[in-house]
Amino acid sequence: MSFTIDIARNAPRDIEAIGVPVGTDGAVPRVLGMSRARLAEFGFEANVGQTLVLARPDGPALIAVGVGGAADRNATGLRLAASALARAASKRTSLATSLADHDGSQAKALAQAVVEGLTLA
Repeated sequence: MSFTIDIARNAPRDIEAIGVPVGTDGAVPRVLGMSRARLAEFGFEANVGQTLVLARPDGPALIAVGVGGAADRNATGLRLAASALARAASKRTSLATSLADHDGSQAKALAQAVVEGLTLA
């Protein structure tokens, strides 16, 4: 099996799935079109590594991927979240995500953890 990892500002138009990080704290990303209460009705509480696939009739599937609370957003937590995302998207040939989108001194290590999680899953 081979794959390619690209860094882009926006997801390509022909992407099949988009992984959307969701924390247990803060706002739910608007792109999901659901409130935290609605996500909870599906059993999704945004714990590290938890996923919820939301199929859409027009466009890529959205995969909510739990990243936990602020304390969980470290290399280990993001590696676990990326692994769960890769497994949830395993039937699709292309995936985009912003899991590795971080600023600061840890940005490189966090991006590496996301890539490791995606590739090892």
